[in-house]
Amino acid sequence: MADQVFYSRTTPVEKKSLNDYTVVNLKLDQELLKGRLRLYLGADNLFDEDYEQSYGFPQAGRFIYGGIQVAL
Repeated sequence: MADQVFYSRTTPVEKKSLNDYTVVNLKLDQELLKGRLRLYLGADNLFDEDYEQSYGFPQAGRFIYGGIQVAL
């Protein structure tokens, strides 16, 4: 994300910029047993970037998850 701006809440109103950022998400997914079993592992914000989508609301850091899905 780039070129995001926000405005101050007090007068005089000032226009300011948020920092630019890049967030990388990754998910690996493998099917096994002819599609009856699926394993997955992923990470959101892989490089643990500090960023704000709105001023004053920092977003979560790296989040790693995994799971198994079984089709009966």
